[in-house]
Amino acid sequence: MNIKIIVLTVVVGCIATVTFAQYPYKQRLGGIARVMLPDSPALERVSGVNVYMVNHNGVTYTGVIADAEGGLLDLFKNDNVDSVYNNYIKGALKRTNSKTFYKNKIKISGLDAVEFGYKAHYNGYDTYVYQRVVCLNDSLAICSLSCSNLLPVTDKNLKVFFDGFKVLNTWHARQDISSLEYKWGKVTHYLMFLCIPILIGLGIVFLIRRIVYEKTMNK
Repeated sequence: MNIKIIVLTVVVGCIATVTFAQYPYKQRLGGIARVMLPDSPALERVSGVNVYMVNHNGVTYTGVIADAEGGLLDLFKNDNVDSVYNNYIKGALKRTNSKTFYKNKIKISGLDAVEFGYKAHYNGYDTYVYQRVVCLNDSLAICSLSCSNLLPVTDKNLKVFFDGFKVLNTWHARQDISSLEYKWGKVTHYLMFLCIPILIGLGIVFLIRRIVYEKTMNK
């Protein structure tokens, strides 16, 4: 999970007041989620991650889809989904030297998710970042709103924006990444990935030994 990319996309100095707006533009985030935005977003692809961003009336709206895979040891934690969320939030706060001013477990389209807000100082401005994150199918779908105002969690502008953040095809979405079947599948994936350079190395050694053997036999 490339936390740095995500944090850089949402920590933006915004100087205008949040104003009530409609969000007519529907942006799909991969094949697992969509977010409603006030205008057509600019797409930036950084290290294979699609970042959709709109700056509207001085407020920055962002939609991101990113890899949610943790390390091998994380696969053996019973609360793997919560661990993914906690690690993501810790990474965001660490890189911005920030603290959350709210954090809640929520449901998005009936699935376990998290919302949180934090204050960052960027280019001489205080910026308040509000995010919702849902983990699905080894991916994180993220939407955020960044502005210069501290808003209550119940603010109507946040509600309108976050209400437009939905999971697509919830019947196909999976969050049971703590299941034994899933874990062993991921362990197998890691082991196969580690075995590739070993097999390549053994193949090179075998080829060299064969060449040396043939030269010796030809003498």
